[in-house]
Amino acid sequence: MRDLPRLARIIAAAAALAAMTACMGTEKPVVEATGVPVGGGVNVPAGSNEDFIVNVGRRIYFAANSAELDEVAKVTLQKQADWLARHSAYKIKVEGFADDGGGAESNKTLGLKRADAVRAYLGSLGLGFRPHAHEDVREPHGASRA
Repeated sequence: MRDLPRLARIIAAAAALAAMTACMGTEKPVVEATGVPVGGGVNVPAGSNEDFIVNVGRRIYFAANSAELDEVAKVTLQKQADWLARHSAYKIKVEGFADDGGGAESNKTLGLKRADAVRAYLGSLGLGFRPHAHEDVREPHGASRA
């Protein structure tokens, strides 16, 4: 009976170790291009708006004062083009936003350059655009999709 406290401490230590082990590695890896945890889209209906947001990524980012697409942006745009090719009923709107600094005209110019860079890259992937009601807003059309 005098080993009972020792046995209780061993059991408690084993339980604590098991609990700590169970907590380790519960963080899901993140997809660099989308910033979404892997498996973040579990039970998301394929072809839904949520599927696009969670599993593909709806935004890309630029370096400050730049309209150049980096590799992460290109991966996201490739995934977007692939998804849109599979789900052709969707229309998209490409918008370019500027940085916090700068004047109104330079921000507008930068935003348009960023939107044009995205349109051009998506176009190089076979996704075509046609002008919409506003000259700076365009939507894809199925005729030139690959």
